Amino acid sequence: MKDFDELIRESLLDSPEMNEELNCTMIREFEKRTSKKKSRRWIGALVIPAALAMMGAGVYAASENGFFHDQKDIFGTVTGLTYENATAEIGVSAVYAEDAVNVTLDFLKADVPPYTAIETIRLYGKNMTLTGASGEIDCNGFDTEPAEISMGKAALVIPTGQLPAGTYQLKVNAFTGEKKADAPLDILGNWNVEFTVK
Repeated sequence: MKDFDELIRESLLDSPEMNEELNCTMIREFEKRTSKKKSRRWIGALVIPAALAMMGAGVYAASENGFFHDQKDIFGTVTGLTYENATAEIGVSAVYAEDAVNVTLDFLKADVPPYTAIETIRLYGKNMTLTGASGEIDCNGFDTEPAEISMGKAALVIPTGQLPAGTYQLKVNAFTGEKKADAPLDILGNWNVEFTVK
């Protein structure tokens, strides 16, 4: 069978057989091209709403609810789990007393995972920033002891030692939940608390 361009060149000779073959080929070519366009339209009609739905779900998840996230090594192997975007799920307040910052956690969704799956919670110095009038304070060694979660609350004691008088800003980006025989679970968020030392 001759290709489309050859038929057009030969049709210039105006032979009736060539024109008939050209007409059939043109019809087949037209049908082939329109069917591709239709299938592309169908794919577009399916892909675009799916992408928008995924984006909407991602925005919703990012804006309101915490979610579990796999931790992977450089080879893509899952090595652990974190719980992310928990800022709105844990209320945090702080008061300075007796050379320590006493932090109270209020679990606003205590009846859902991961909060139902952990028994104690702690805060490591690497996951916090403490800033005062004189600048940022080194938080190495400010790790807390695990605090038991009871009735949706927990109390942590950050051993800061003596702090000069003034207003301080405590920023926390992760708490660590623990349960016997389970791996620790980092609960990530963005908590900012202000307290005063008199």
